[in-house]
Amino acid sequence: MGDKSKRNALSQWCQKKDFDFICLQETHCTKIVENEWKKEWGGLSFWCNETSVSKGVAILVKPNLDINVTEKYRDGEGRKLIVEFKLDSNETVRIFNVYAPNNGIERKKFFNKLIINNENDVVNYVMGDFNCCLNRKLDRKHMPKREDVGNHELKNFIEKNELTDIWRLRYPNKKQYTFSRGQSYSRINYIFTSENIDCRLKNAKIVYFPFSDHDGVTISMNIIEPERGPGYWKMNNSVIKTDLFINTFETF
Repeated sequence: MGDKSKRNALSQWCQKKDFDFICLQETHCTKIVENEWKKEWGGLSFWCNETSVSKGVAILVKPNLDINVTEKYRDGEGRKLIVEFKLDSNETVRIFNVYAPNNGIERKKFFNKLIINNENDVVNYVMGDFNCCLNRKLDRKHMPKREDVGNHELKNFIEKNELTDIWRLRYPNKKQYTFSRGQSYSRINYIFTSENIDCRLKNAKIVYFPFSDHDGVTISMNIIEPERGPGYWKMNNSVIKTDLFINTFETF
């Protein structure tokens, strides 16, 4: 993202898609690039940087989205960033953007230390590049003999925090992948949501992302229970359609 022309192309693509929230991983950003993006983006953005050649995550908020979004936490390694906001119903929404290590041993430690504070009236969206398949039969092409290193720890994290793989919920037997390299294909990018909001899902998709060897995962959610409303957020007398987008940004 240090190249201005590439950064502008990414910004235009994101704004054209009109998502309310966009999560990026492997941004390879410095503080200088972060400041440039903030001036060019026109809306809120939150960053957790490492170096210009490794790691980094960012959460972008659609310009002119009339909602009070605040940063809650960032680690010092460019791997985890949390923002939150509150709805008129007093329900708090937290978005966790995660970039898990490539190294298997480090990845296991990362998942074991990944903590979510489950609280009443808090809805969690945990998304990112987890560098790990949950099901080698469904989530890999050219299936390996063993599960990915960290698979057990990631499943424990999901179960312990009562999360749902929301795309897999919509497509229980479908084979579609988010990452490719050579003849290897895998689904390692996820959006996990609190289990108690499964019924709010409108759609979940894996979509082509033109700047990376990863594709994106998108979801659209009813922000209130289906029986209570039309499936749109009502805040400040405005109606906002909600889409969450997660993708891994590596290279053009």
